Amino acid sequence: MILRVLILSNPGARNNRDHSRSGELVKYLMAGGARIELMSIRENSFRHSLSAREISKWDRIIAIGGDGTLSSLAQILVKRENPPPLAIFPGGTVNDFATSSAVPTEPQLFCEGVLRGNTKNVDLGLCNGRFFINVLSAGHFTDAVSTVNSRAKSILGPAAYYIEGMRKFSADGIAPFRLSWKCEQGSGSEDVMALVAANGPSVAGFKGLAPQGNYSDGLLDVIIIRACDAVDLIALFLVALSRSHLDDYRIIHLRTDKIEFLPEKTLSFTADGDAGGDLPGTVEIRSNCLTMIDFS
Repeated sequence: MILRVLILSNPGARNNRDHSRSGELVKYLMAGGARIELMSIRENSFRHSLSAREISKWDRIIAIGGDGTLSSLAQILVKRENPPPLAIFPGGTVNDFATSSAVPTEPQLFCEGVLRGNTKNVDLGLCNGRFFINVLSAGHFTDAVSTVNSRAKSILGPAAYYIEGMRKFSADGIAPFRLSWKCEQGSGSEDVMALVAANGPSVAGFKGLAPQGNYSDGLLDVIIIRACDAVDLIALFLVALSRSHLDDYRIIHLRTDKIEFLPEKTLSFTADGDAGGDLPGTVEIRSNCLTMIDFS
C-alpha cells in the first residue's frame, strides 16, 4: 500500500532554512515509498484538501512551521472525523510543541518517524469556541504575541515578544485589572496583571514556565500573576528563569481541566499567539482529541 502524504508549508514561518528543507523531506519520504503532494497553507486550495470530503485521501499530514501553523491546522483537524495523523516539522518563530515533544529537526530522522507511523493523542484547550494546543493568555504583556509584527519575529525570533512586551509596558503602564475565577481546585477574586492557561511546559519560547505541563495529561497549568509594580515584575522574571516561580507569592498556580474566568471588564485573550476572543469565558481541556505522529 502506498503511503499518501500531504506536506503543508508556511511561507511566513521564520526559519527559512527549515522551510527550504521541504525538498529533503520529499526526498526521504519518496525513498520510503510515499506519494507526496506539496501545498502552501496560504493557498485557498489547502482548506479544500482538508475538507471533510477530501481529508480521507491522506495517510499523513506534515506541516512545516511553528506553533502558529500547528494551531491553525488543529482548528480544522479537530472538527474532522478520523483525520490522518499530523506531524509538525519545526520551522517557525516559536516551536514549543515540537521542542517539548522531541520532534527531530533533522529531515531524515523526522521522515523515518513519519514512515513508522507511531501515533499519540494529545489534548487541546478550548475557550469560547477557539481551540489552542499550547497556551491561552490575557492581560499585560500577553497581548504582545499578537501585536508584534512579522518582520520583527523573522529577525529576532522569540525575543521579539519580550521586546514588544516591554514597549507596551512603557507606553501603557501596568495598571492591574480585577479578575475572578472558579474551578474545582478553588476560586478567588483579586487584582492581577496577567493570566496564562498552558497545555504544555513551555510558552512563547520560555522553557519550563509550566514544568509539570504535559500535552496528554488532561490538565491545564493556570498561572495568574498578582498585582505588582515594575520592580516586582522584573524580580518575578528572574525567579522564572530559575524555574522556582510557581512557589513565588506573586503567583497563583492551579492545575485543572476546567476553569471559568470572570474579569470585571471584557478582556481580550490570545490563543497560540493569535487573537482568540474575549473573556469572560470557560477554559477547558478536550482530552486526546488530536492525533499526532509520536517520535519518542
